[in-house]
Amino acid sequence: MLYVISRGGVSTYQEGQAPLVYLVTSVDAVQASGRPYVFSDGNCANEITRHFTDLSMMPSVVDWEIIGARYWANTVDDGDRMRRRMAELLVHEHLPVTALHEAAAYDHDHAERVRRLFREVGAEIPVSVRREWYY
Repeated sequence: MLYVISRGGVSTYQEGQAPLVYLVTSVDAVQASGRPYVFSDGNCANEITRHFTDLSMMPSVVDWEIIGARYWANTVDDGDRMRRRMAELLVHEHLPVTALHEAAAYDHDHAERVRRLFREVGAEIPVSVRREWYY
């Protein structure tokens, strides 16, 4: 989706990728939050994607090689790479700010805006510039 946004391909959103912020958590923090969650083996919008709540299954159902790959386009030999790359961990309704480990921004200006917002609500969460996470 970020790639599509970076190319102006979402008609209802035209502000580009720079204002978008990554909120970083971990599976352990999500589990410790007590919030209901589900994870998938691919893009949740796809009909063939399976959903799970048993974390012991995550290592065997998520394609970690594709998740870590720099390039994940579908190939002639494997037409399902893109769907698997979009595996998701979804938390029902909200995730407490205490479950966040970091926020990542496109550039220093946006990172400073996020730092200000965190300070305003009393949250001490590191904010870094992770330009390599964007297109």
